[in-house]
Amino acid sequence: MYTPKTKEWFIERIGKRIFRDGQCLKNEKKCCETCKFVFENGLIVADENHAEYLSMIDVDFAVEGIFSNYRDNKSAGVKNCNGEDAIINKVEVIK
Repeated sequence: MYTPKTKEWFIERIGKRIFRDGQCLKNEKKCCETCKFVFENGLIVADENHAEYLSMIDVDFAVEGIFSNYRDNKSAGVKNCNGEDAIINKVEVIK
């Protein structure tokens, strides 16, 4: 069972790069440009407001069955847009 990250987890990472799986609401089997970019490059938690936003959308997506799997390490437990084990940098993009 997936457990979304807490606001505190994101706050502890302000100024640091975190990673997530290649998930996208637009298409269950393909990622949009934003999801692909974050999957490949990660994102930096900017401030407490950003941390709160990330924790809220992690919960919202989980309710929809989309598990972001935020983490500190790029390759730990990576899943692609199909929920399968992923090869880093090999995510198909919606055109």
